Amino acid sequence: MIGVCVILFGNKNIWREFTQIIGKYRPMLSKIKHTVKNYSNALLNGDFRSPSKAPVMIFDKIGSEPIEKALSEISSMVLPVRGEKYFLSPRIIISMIIRNFRASLKQKKDLFSFIKTLTHLNMSNYLESCISHIQPKVIITFIDNYVPFYSISSKFPEIAFVAIQNGWRVPNGITPIDKDTKNPVYYFCFGEHDREIFPPKGYDRDRMVMAGSLRESVWRKNPSPPKEKFDICITSQWRENLFDGNSPYPIFSESLLLFYKHMARFISNHNIKCCLAPSTRSDEEYNFFKTIFADSIYIPPRESPMVTYDLMNASTLVVTHNSTSGIEAMGMGRRAVFFDPPTEQRAYCGDPKTEKMFVLDNTYESLQKRVLEVLNMSDNEYKIEFYEINHYMIATQDQVSCGDILYAFTLDYIEKDLRKSKTAGKKSHFAQY
Repeated sequence: MIGVCVILFGNKNIWREFTQIIGKYRPMLSKIKHTVKNYSNALLNGDFRSPSKAPVMIFDKIGSEPIEKALSEISSMVLPVRGEKYFLSPRIIISMIIRNFRASLKQKKDLFSFIKTLTHLNMSNYLESCISHIQPKVIITFIDNYVPFYSISSKFPEIAFVAIQNGWRVPNGITPIDKDTKNPVYYFCFGEHDREIFPPKGYDRDRMVMAGSLRESVWRKNPSPPKEKFDICITSQWRENLFDGNSPYPIFSESLLLFYKHMARFISNHNIKCCLAPSTRSDEEYNFFKTIFADSIYIPPRESPMVTYDLMNASTLVVTHNSTSGIEAMGMGRRAVFFDPPTEQRAYCGDPKTEKMFVLDNTYESLQKRVLEVLNMSDNEYKIEFYEINHYMIATQDQVSCGDILYAFTLDYIEKDLRKSKTAGKKSHFAQY
């Protein structure tokens, strides 16, 4: 045996041919390995029942909570899409195979390609099979930047697809979608700013609803009365991978750290009562901010029920690097200042309408000047200077409630068939908005 191995692998020509063969088939072997891994995960996380039928399907478990709260009076079901759970009932499996069979017939290729397509049970196939079984009238997601959601909508023109903006978007951060889709997604955006920057990327402007923040509107239904008032609330953007020495965004991490150090210096130089809204409430995050701010700032303990909205609501001014919470604070009627100096990786692509919101260079003096200016304005002065900006960036709480609009929109679609027959002439719930 040893002699055979020496002959085979000691011979350079044979070894070279062997490595060439392995190299040729490596992509296929890698694909097989990936497929086996996916099927294994599916079986490990499999639920061998079918998903429940419901008039509303929430696409993705992440972000589903505020949607469920806004639609608490409407029956809904959540479809996980990140591998947390797979519905592998015979009905779903058969539906997937039938879809693949139809796709195989359309290809009209050789037998090998036909079998390959027939047995390729991919995620898109799975999602479409689940949707067909659930039979929803409305599908809603809070993960608005998940591009496949927009392509799936074309397969179900009879269903209303709704994406809800969950974060601040800038033009160079929006992934283009197919503008010729047969069933454009309804997009619940923050405000007029988003209604201007999304259509060039393929979004249907006529289906963009300026609704403000969903999370903030859900919080607004049952806010905690502030027990203590603050001058400034700093909202955290801490993530462990940003400050572990191997940040995937080193320029952003450097800018964020500089912002926190500037704010620590600002607090020590002025008689300012300040709080910090933590992001993860992990030990690492608390230790990070303890090192920077020591005891000069209030950070709610881990067990505190206070959330970011409570702390922003208890403060006159919200100061952040470029967190979405700053935009939401504007929607709550709070004042907001963004540090966000230009960087190579994350520069705000704004316009003169919004320039007043930002400290656009990274010096302490510029930050101090802008924060003091906004903090010391009277309510009337602030309204004169910032009213138009606030309403441009986000539909404010004195105008709309995203949760109420979503509820009315969803109810309209659920009752659409009923309205045509039994309740002809009944007014639309959504029309009032």
